Amino acid sequence: MLTASIVCPHCGKADLATFAEIHEFGAKDDVSEEIAERIKTIGTSLGDVARIDISNTTSRTKFDSLLKDMAPYAGLLFCQSCFNPILAITHLNRVEYANHALYLRKSSTGRQNSRLTMDRLTLYPAPPKLPSHPSWPERVQRLVPDIDRMIQQRFDPSIPIATSRTVIDLCTKDLGGKGKSIYDRINDLLSKGVITKPIADWAHKVRLLGADATHDADGTEEEVIELVNFIHFFLKAAYELSSDIAKGIAEDGPPNITHDDKQSAE
Repeated sequence: MLTASIVCPHCGKADLATFAEIHEFGAKDDVSEEIAERIKTIGTSLGDVARIDISNTTSRTKFDSLLKDMAPYAGLLFCQSCFNPILAITHLNRVEYANHALYLRKSSTGRQNSRLTMDRLTLYPAPPKLPSHPSWPERVQRLVPDIDRMIQQRFDPSIPIATSRTVIDLCTKDLGGKGKSIYDRINDLLSKGVITKPIADWAHKVRLLGADATHDADGTEEEVIELVNFIHFFLKAAYELSSDIAKGIAEDGPPNITHDDKQSAE
């Protein structure tokens, strides 16, 4: 049984998916075809493959290079959570794959898992792209996509709510808020004009609901949606806008203010 770790594009869960079928595709030369045929009848080690007599087809050097070759494969995957089909494109070592298939044919149950060398999978349909922005603090760049995955995978609401509180905690420190508690840092940022009163009020709401979620596992799905929407708005206001403005000025230069513009401003 050949499996791969994926984030399912249908249900959003990170899980193992099972290949129902997998086939090599693309052009094959004569040597590749002969290797494929001869591997079907030999043992399961690379040493056995390397001893194949290929004197009638091509040079030993070319054959040895093919032993290490990663060939393109297309496969039909099934998510083990929602059981929906997914097309996967990857690269496998054709010798390893052929030996793996032979091993499964000889196995009494055929349920052994694969340990093949597999490149990163390209999935169709593609998994949803989770939001992030280079201007966010590094740990926040990891946590916010995790919150979105928790929602897609229908985690208990208390978990994404508690993680949202951690995001606010990290951001108040990163933005220069003073104080030992999130409460103090939110109020300090408000007093400095770094955040507005509505943003501060919502940040306090995240703080309070996050504390309940952390200590008592409280929370509802409606609260999760509200807080996550606020988190994205907060990050855009606190980080992305200033970053995008600075980037735009760096690329386009300062605005060209003419003499007429100055007179009209006066």
